[in-house]
Amino acid sequence: MHILLTNDDGVHAEGLATLAAAAVRHAGPNGSVTVVAPDREHSGCGHRVTVADTLTLIREEDGPSGPGGVRVRRFSLDGTPADCVRIGLHHFADLREPGERGGPFDWVLSGVNHGGNLGVDVFLSGTAAAAREATLAGVASAALSRFRRGSDAPWEDSVELLDRVLTEILAEPPGPGAYWNANLPHPPDVPTGTTPAVVHCHPEAGPLPVSFKAVEGEGSAAVPEGSVVARYRYGGSYPDRSASEGSDVSVCFGGAAALCRLPLFP
Repeated sequence: MHILLTNDDGVHAEGLATLAAAAVRHAGPNGSVTVVAPDREHSGCGHRVTVADTLTLIREEDGPSGPGGVRVRRFSLDGTPADCVRIGLHHFADLREPGERGGPFDWVLSGVNHGGNLGVDVFLSGTAAAAREATLAGVASAALSRFRRGSDAPWEDSVELLDRVLTEILAEPPGPGAYWNANLPHPPDVPTGTTPAVVHCHPEAGPLPVSFKAVEGEGSAAVPEGSVVARYRYGGSYPDRSASEGSDVSVCFGGAAALCRLPLFP
């Protein structure tokens, strides 16, 4: 199995490294794992793509090898997550060594995002947009995220659950015109002594709690101060969002992995 990885937190993010380590365990002895990820963070960029500027692909240091010698070949791109998928899928030959054989990618996995992408988040998320871009190209894909309350928990706390989620996803491609959206719980939310379940559910349709705080003395220095009406900084509280019974928000906040199949079109 040939797997392309990307994210919206940047090529050096711990969540991406955790996903890469898991992917080599699932690729199989004749498989490959290739990373094409943004060279910087693009959280919340949605499905933005680059059409007017040049994109530069940089070879990064390989990641650790997995079972059977499967290695992680890593590249960074000065573009968005959707750009990374476009380059990876349409120029995969440029990601191979000279003379190396290997066909197109079988799967695109995006993540693991540092923070949840639940419910309506998928319309804003660069992580989800990367999976959507793969779906539009006819390639099986999944977006993977981990909810956090405040700061990140150790990533090793989610390895076993991530493996179970990947086993389920890779065994059941979402089908044409759809992608999987998986959200792991914040590890401290999992009841002590229990094994988190993987729950198929529906996305929460309720809105995000959006609010802004007025701030002073911040913002672009290029804007003449006399023309500034006000300055704002986002202050929404993610855990305060609606969580209807059976939704991905309810499942994930309750300490289980939430798995949704999201079709792109009716």
